[in-house]
Amino acid sequence: RRVRWVFSTVLFFLLALTLFRFLFYAGYRHQAAVSPAPAFWMGLRFDLKFVSMAGLFMLVLSLLPALDPFQSRRSRSFWIFSLTLMWTGLLVFYSVDYFHYDYLHQRLNASVLNYLQDTSISLGMVVQSYPVIPMGLVLLLAMAAGWYVIRKILFRIDAQIDQPVKRPALFFVSQFLLFAALIFGKAGQYNLRWSDAFTLGDPFNGQLALNPLQSFFSTLK
Repeated sequence: RRVRWVFSTVLFFLLALTLFRFLFYAGYRHQAAVSPAPAFWMGLRFDLKFVSMAGLFMLVLSLLPALDPFQSRRSRSFWIFSLTLMWTGLLVFYSVDYFHYDYLHQRLNASVLNYLQDTSISLGMVVQSYPVIPMGLVLLLAMAAGWYVIRKILFRIDAQIDQPVKRPALFFVSQFLLFAALIFGKAGQYNLRWSDAFTLGDPFNGQLALNPLQSFFSTLK
């Protein structure tokens, strides 16, 4: 059940990130000069990198008896809260990223922190330029939808029966290694980096491929 829960939750997050990329493309597809297929493929690899981090986090922590979601109500509440918080963070990141690109024609990166130096002016610009209240309502609805799905996945799998595994240690090590390989992202000496998006040969495809989490945390230095 633990493995089914982890993979089902990771799949939900992966589908959501893929949907966000399609929404980005739908909003700015007029800038596309060539086929976006290579950008979607590389974007999927970026998304797999981050959802695999979440999956590895879930897999390892849920091995602790106190955090096993199928042992107590308290541990289930912990996971529902933690994953909903992660979902909320994703929504905020992708919302800011969409309008960051609209304003600067760049995906979200750490330079956005410069706007915090004069928060009042930045907030005033946002309020004047964008429909803040409708956006906030949409975010709240998306948060509630994510909470519902996360909770539904956990409780549905909790009601299922555990399937016996002949070699449980080997089984969990294989899941661990799968997530680790997806986090690394590619074969070779170096892992999948945000700069790899710009090897696609088209500026818009490079922007489309990027994951805002990847570009933000990679540019923090």
